[in-house]
Amino acid sequence: MTDTKPVFNFENLSRKWLKRWSRIQLEMAQRALIVQTEAKPNLSSADQVKLFKGKAESAEKLFELEDERDKLLIEAIESIPPEWLVSSAPDNLSWDNVNDLDWVKSSKFDSLIELANQERQADPKN
Repeated sequence: MTDTKPVFNFENLSRKWLKRWSRIQLEMAQRALIVQTEAKPNLSSADQVKLFKGKAESAEKLFELEDERDKLLIEAIESIPPEWLVSSAPDNLSWDNVNDLDWVKSSKFDSLIELANQERQADPKN
């Protein structure tokens, strides 16, 4: 069975939306790099503490950025196919509430973000 794709509509989203979306995506990538940074073996104890704090702050900020991104994402979603949702998802999701995204399968969520980026860039109205 071939999955159908989610449907997005970027037609009524403003330049302000696009700038915010782009900035969030960029900051998330930067914060992810910080979180993944490995401590060098020759770091002093003070520098190790500093690195640990920076990683913890970046991880916390990533969660905040995900919430902001999801609020923007829901504005662009028209529909998501049932195959992309957990089996317990209600049938009446309207995709106008950020909490509706909680029903997307975790295995599909990264693909949802990738598709949103691809569709936004491919939309000739943008």
